[in-house]
Amino acid sequence: MRGRWVALAAAGTAGICLGVTASAGAATVTLGSPLTANFTTATANDVGTSAMVSGPNIAAPVDGTVISWRMQGFSGGPFRLRVLKLGSGNGTIGEGTGPPVSATGGLTEQTVNLPIKTGEVLGFNNGTATDRARLVQDSPTYVGAGWVPVLPDGGSPRVPSFNANVEFAYNATVRYCLVPDLAGKKLGVASQALTDAGCALGAVTKKKAKKKKKKKKRKGPKIVRSQSIAAGTALADQAKVDVRVVIKKKKKKKGKKK
Repeated sequence: MRGRWVALAAAGTAGICLGVTASAGAATVTLGSPLTANFTTATANDVGTSAMVSGPNIAAPVDGTVISWRMQGFSGGPFRLRVLKLGSGNGTIGEGTGPPVSATGGLTEQTVNLPIKTGEVLGFNNGTATDRARLVQDSPTYVGAGWVPVLPDGGSPRVPSFNANVEFAYNATVRYCLVPDLAGKKLGVASQALTDAGCALGAVTKKKAKKKKKKKKRKGPKIVRSQSIAAGTALADQAKVDVRVVIKKKKKKKGKKK
C-alpha cells in the first residue's frame, strides 16, 4: 500500500545485536536497532503491522521469551509488539501480540512476556493513521514489510502489502537459557545458578553405589557430579537441566587424645 509511513512505503524492526547481558543474571539477546542511526520521522497514514523480513541477524537465534521492548521517538498509538513467523514468499503468521502502549516521543519502554522461537522476527502494530515513528529511509542493510490491515495471530499465512528498505528505531530483549557449569557445586548452589541463567533444575539422580550388605545411608551434602546438557549450550528460556549427584561423606571429628 503506497503511502504507509508517508514517503517511505514500509516499516519494520532492525537486526539483532548479539551479546549476553550479565546484569540481570540470565542470558539475553537484543533483537532490533542499536538506536544509533540518523533517524527521521514519518507518519503511518493507515493502521497495520510492520516488521523487518531480511537483513543481518534479523531472526531470533534461539528459543526464548521476549521480556521487554523499547521505541525511540515514536508517538501516538497504541503500539503493540508482535512475534511473527516468516514462511516461503514472505507468507507470514502472527505468533504473539503484546499489550498496548502509547508513546509521546523520547524513549518508550514496556515490559512484556512473549515466547519466541528460533527463526521468528519481531514487528509492531500501530493503532491510528496519525501515528509517528523514527526510521532510516532507503536503508542499505534492512528490508521491511507491512501488512494492512493488522496481521492477526494464527490463521493462514499472509503476504505483505508492501516492502521497502527501512530501519526503525526500536528493539527488544529476549531471555534464554545459557547452561552454566554445575560440576562440583552443591545441589542448592547449582539450582540457583540455573535459575540465574534463565534455566531450571530438572531431574536429580544419585550416582549408583556398589551393593553392600547392611549399607548405612550416607549423610552429607549433595554434590553435582554430571549434568545432562553441556555448559555453554543455549536452550529455550526456562529449559530444564538434569543432574546426577553424589553424597559427600561428612568427615568424622577427631576426638581429643587423653
